[in-house]
Amino acid sequence: MSRKIVVALWAFALLIVTAWADTSVGGEGGCINLPGGRGGARPNSGGAQMSVAWEATTGVSPNGLLMRLPNELFGAVAIVRGATMPLVATYGSLDGYVRLPASIVSALRMGDVGFTVDFFNMAGTRLQVRADYVGEQLRLRVE
Repeated sequence: MSRKIVVALWAFALLIVTAWADTSVGGEGGCINLPGGRGGARPNSGGAQMSVAWEATTGVSPNGLLMRLPNELFGAVAIVRGATMPLVATYGSLDGYVRLPASIVSALRMGDVGFTVDFFNMAGTRLQVRADYVGEQLRLRVE
């Protein structure tokens, strides 16, 4: 095999592995698995109690922020509100994901230190995610 073919195959394999990698500890692509997504445990939800909140850091892609919901929040609605700005927006989930557009994330960044996303489903299950800006990254926290 020529070297170009080997490099192309290696790059393709790395792309596949990166696409399926677990992003629960954060990432650069603007996609994050919330606790309970991909089979992970949620903090303070039955079983052994966690004394530390779940945290992850991610970048915001040009398409915005994509959050994968836990199974029990399938079909949830997201309510986004600024920490100090009087801005509220709602977004529905699609196939277990909620996408916050880059426009809303950047608008909240303009005059705020962060924002809160509350997820609610029809059964009344609630998950609150606090997002704080740390440089160019977002730190997400669930307690």
